Amino acid sequence: MSFILDSSATELLADLTTHHKTRKRPVGEVQTFADTSKAEQVSYQVNTEDFGHILRHYANGARGSIVVSQVAAGRKNCIRIEVYGSKQSAWWCSENPDVLELGRRDSANATAFRASAEFGDAKSFTDYPGGHVEGFPDSFKMLYRAIYNDIAAGSPSERPLYARADDGHEELRLCEAILQSHRERRWITL
Repeated sequence: MSFILDSSATELLADLTTHHKTRKRPVGEVQTFADTSKAEQVSYQVNTEDFGHILRHYANGARGSIVVSQVAAGRKNCIRIEVYGSKQSAWWCSENPDVLELGRRDSANATAFRASAEFGDAKSFTDYPGGHVEGFPDSFKMLYRAIYNDIAAGSPSERPLYARADDGHEELRLCEAILQSHRERRWITL
């Protein structure tokens, strides 16, 4: 969220848990997307978290909430981003990537479809006309395009669209603060 809000997190509170302490997995090799309902299963202990909730405060005064779950039935790889302002809100979900929903306080809500004028600045991240799905592999194409554009320009953009070493360091710092907050059951200042 820091990239989207253009603001760093200043403090956070994390709650991590394991809802399913024992799970089952097929015995032996199983092909990806294969039906495992008839395969022999073995139980195993889970020693990692399968749910996390993180509250974050940002330098610009914004507040954020992050929920990460491996136990949300029906969600396969959902990334949902919601931003709420005083006059408008916007939300997008990776399970329906062609749609950007806009909630407005003083006028009718709107649905912006990929490759339309309402999609705004996000139009530059699409290559196919409306009605032709872009997907997960296309995100890598956009990443490399941003990197190559900066290489061709001879220097990074003011706000690069790709992670750099300092971004990786910041993510590690956040992960350590999340674990500390969870262990100590308190807000952690970053």
